[in-house]
Amino acid sequence: RIEVTNLGEQGWVNSQEVIELMLQLRAGQRPDVVVFVDGINEPFATLQARRAGIPQNEQKRIDEFNMGRRLDRTLFGHGLKSDLKAFATLGVSALQHTATFAALASKLHADTPAEISVDSAANATVHMYAENVKLVQALAASYHFTPIFVWQPTLQGSDKKLTAFEEKLLRPNGQEVKDRLGDVYKAIPARLDSAMAMVDKEHFVDATHVFKDSALPVFMDRVGHNAEESIPVIVDSFWPKLSAAVHAAIKPSQGGAPHAP
Repeated sequence: RIEVTNLGEQGWVNSQEVIELMLQLRAGQRPDVVVFVDGINEPFATLQARRAGIPQNEQKRIDEFNMGRRLDRTLFGHGLKSDLKAFATLGVSALQHTATFAALASKLHADTPAEISVDSAANATVHMYAENVKLVQALAASYHFTPIFVWQPTLQGSDKKLTAFEEKLLRPNGQEVKDRLGDVYKAIPARLDSAMAMVDKEHFVDATHVFKDSALPVFMDRVGHNAEESIPVIVDSFWPKLSAAVHAAIKPSQGGAPHAP
């Protein structure tokens, strides 16, 4: 019998998954197989942060922390002064959420950091992923599990025959929309295949082209979440490696149950 534990989290990038694996191992968990399914969140997070390896929306966490410090009365005492600081903080925050303020701020702040280029974003994402794979390999050697790395298909980077609904998702106005994220999605697979061939070809599955000749409804939104009909195809892409890893884990115990993958 096989026990499966799903530790996936919405919006996570591979770096967060590696940290979660470390925490699970430190807590005493001993998996036989660990499967990473990535490819959608990593490019987006790289474009958003202008560098790879940072979780999505990290700037929001920084802003929330700083606001919490400003509103924490224990940091600067009580009384009228602290109340005025709190009101001022909340007032500025409310003002920043208005469209008028956002438009004015965009004109006044011409020193906005430059966007990362498509090539730089693709290269940085691939490099960070490959380095994370090396970390997982080291953990696998010490804790005796088999890692499997799957790079999933995306709507913007797909070469499948799009359904009418997918076509509408990709081109909401019936016209091609300039999409830097889509360009990064398309630039990554070839570079990632080359990088993983040097790092861990045995345990890597590039599933970006599994729907190339398919007319199935695959994507249900622009983010790239999958329709139910497409899930078996994605699983089939890495099933041979997963099946082999599970059977290899069962053999040493002569039929005993393996740990949770």
